[in-house]
Amino acid sequence: MTGKSTHNNRQGALNMLVAVFTFCLVNAVAKDTIAQYPPLEVLFFRFAGALIPAWFLLKQDQGTFPSANHPYGIYLLASAILIIDLFCLFMSFKYLPLADATALSFSSIFFITVLAAIFLKEPLSLSRLGIIIVGFIGVIIIARPTGNISILGATFSLIYALSDAIVLLLIRVLTRTHKSSMILFSFTSLATLITASFLPFIWKTPSFIDLGKFLFLGIGGGLGQFFITQAYKLAPASIVAPMVYFATLWSALLGFMFWGEIPGMHFWIGSAFVIISGLYIIWHES
Repeated sequence: MTGKSTHNNRQGALNMLVAVFTFCLVNAVAKDTIAQYPPLEVLFFRFAGALIPAWFLLKQDQGTFPSANHPYGIYLLASAILIIDLFCLFMSFKYLPLADATALSFSSIFFITVLAAIFLKEPLSLSRLGIIIVGFIGVIIIARPTGNISILGATFSLIYALSDAIVLLLIRVLTRTHKSSMILFSFTSLATLITASFLPFIWKTPSFIDLGKFLFLGIGGGLGQFFITQAYKLAPASIVAPMVYFATLWSALLGFMFWGEIPGMHFWIGSAFVIISGLYIIWHES
């Protein structure tokens, strides 16, 4: 039994590492395309391409398609917030180095902890409140309000973190009565329809190469979600969740490879604050 558990933990951690690396690649492509195409067009391809993996997850989970009594209202609200969520994330890539934007996005774990305490009445001890403050000190160090970092880019990152926390909070509520695969498929479908409605007004025909990038945005994002789902099926959150912080290193590497971005000392110091705080919250939840 112990051997099987150890094997599953390793497989779960490996799936999470693959998911995180896939999302880092998706973010790098988003940073490249968001500078050349309307943001809503980029988002459309991100969601449309993810429909295939989302549908596969739904069928694998033996889920059913939305019925007439499906709570479309809350799903529509969550999908709209999800669009704002990714819009702000992609825009942060436009104004910030990839590594800085990625590190700032980790502040969503602090927002979800506070929001869960307010709306779901989950306990918020002094130790957790203190570690949240430590995490935000790290965010401030990364953002460097008096430095040469883009304030607009940092603002987009923090709005992303807040909206991402709201989406996660809604998912936490919905998973009480709905399968996660159904939630993912519903969110992706509605977000695709919403962004598609803007295409007649903003469309810019992509080149053949850029079309390939757009397809990777969606399929890569969907595959990343698939690997995350597999990771949490195989191993507990305490094993797989900390793997997400490898995104900091991979984003720094990709930023250097493609744009010559070299993170400064502020990035490493601030990231250390954020990562230590996030790991504490994950450990406490476990």
